[in-house]
Amino acid sequence: MELKEYITESLVQITEGIRDAMKRLEGTGVVINPKATFYSNGQFWIGKEQDLGAVERRVQLVEMNITTTVTDAAEGHGGAKINVGILKLGGGVKDTASEQNTNTIKFTIPICFPCTDIFEE
Repeated sequence: MELKEYITESLVQITEGIRDAMKRLEGTGVVINPKATFYSNGQFWIGKEQDLGAVERRVQLVEMNITTTVTDAAEGHGGAKINVGILKLGGGVKDTASEQNTNTIKFTIPICFPCTDIFEE
């Protein structure tokens, strides 16, 4: 697999994962990758600017650090496969010549988790 294919496929998979999470969490109060955020003193939030009142929702960064292994095996099938942190066990023995390259992809996804309203009596 060429580097550009690896980069393309990695970014596509990350984007599809984010979109799938957005769709599955729709209506739960979770905001993934909010459009507009404010920043002050090392904190991100959505809602009002701090000078104008209370912060509406704090934005947290979920850090992902994923190790990928690209295996190119010569078993007559050709092509390369990307395995993401998956351990595969098998009972058969094959006579193959393979080359593995391990890479790390690190990225963050901004997210606002669901909130609980606190009412004082």
